[in-house]
Amino acid sequence: MTKEGTHTYSMKKDLYIFLPAGGYLQGKDFGNANVDGYYWSCELKPESPYEAYSLTFDDTDVYIENESENSFRYLGQPVRPVYDGKKR
Repeated sequence: MTKEGTHTYSMKKDLYIFLPAGGYLQGKDFGNANVDGYYWSCELKPESPYEAYSLTFDDTDVYIENESENSFRYLGQPVRPVYDGKKR
């Protein structure tokens, strides 16, 4: 494994995933772009149809599920697509 700048490269596949710190979109305004990362999960929170579980990270920590304060669905956050390996 080698590290060049902010990217880590590995000869072994599927050991790492790159999640850009893309921030979020609220209305027409971007927040925390290039600082924090926000990603939606596929599950809504059972206590509120207006919220979903999400993964949030900054330069020091990763926050998951209901620890995240940015769980309201009106915030524009990326969705990380997942491929299950099956041909369609």
